[in-house]
Amino acid sequence: MGILKDKKINQLIQSWPKDAILTSEWIIHKMGYTKSHLQKYSRSGWIKLIGKGAYVCTGIDNQGIPLKKKQKIEWQSGVYAMQALRLNQKATTPLVHIGGRSALELKGLAHFLSMSSKQSVSLFVQPTYRVPNWFKKNNWEANIHFFPSRLFSKPFPDSFIEKDWGGFATLMSCPERAIMEVLYLCPKHESLDHAKLLMENLAGLRPKMVSTLLQYCTSVKVKRLFLALADICNHAWLSDVDVKNIDLGSGKRFIEAGQAFHPEYQISIPKTEEAKN
Repeated sequence: MGILKDKKINQLIQSWPKDAILTSEWIIHKMGYTKSHLQKYSRSGWIKLIGKGAYVCTGIDNQGIPLKKKQKIEWQSGVYAMQALRLNQKATTPLVHIGGRSALELKGLAHFLSMSSKQSVSLFVQPTYRVPNWFKKNNWEANIHFFPSRLFSKPFPDSFIEKDWGGFATLMSCPERAIMEVLYLCPKHESLDHAKLLMENLAGLRPKMVSTLLQYCTSVKVKRLFLALADICNHAWLSDVDVKNIDLGSGKRFIEAGQAFHPEYQISIPKTEEAKN
């Protein structure tokens, strides 16, 4: 049967988001296809297996013949495929999301020149989620870093925003969440100096979102660093943050040697003229 007469494959190709990866789990359970369908379509060249359980759509020409052009598969499409699974598992937040500095960069709130020719991407993963091999083993032409984290004790769906890539969209951290994820990675994966530079760009944070996230943040280090850096950056929104309901723990916290120390929040901070020594 030719593709022009095969309604199932026509429907699949037409509904396939442009340049996206779809998993067999999604295609079977959410789109109503079978393993036999996938095997048939893959053999015919209409879809292509890029790794166990993950496909791309090759597309067709006007005569219904599969296109032979080589496709460039981007890491964003892999994130899209993994995030789609959250709907299968009835989760309110993504199993994996773009976060930290990457989320701030995509919002235009980070301006650093990388020494590497490859883009660096920070993906935050729920600790119970196993990143599939098809994603880990693919050459994305980017340096992908996975950070298992349960930084907040509640899901907070409102702390994620959509990033539109053209044919599909992915979820990433809102700026308030993203900067806290950066601080979570200090000092092993992010430096305090870079964290301060990022904080300087965040004059438009929402006090209510900040208050909520800090209240349910599981890291005392992150909470203290956030408040201390916001203070030395003189952000106006800080005065509207509800600090009294935030548990800041006890004792002094030293993050990096040779830094200044914030007396109110009892944590080390970058040395600057504005730092309160």
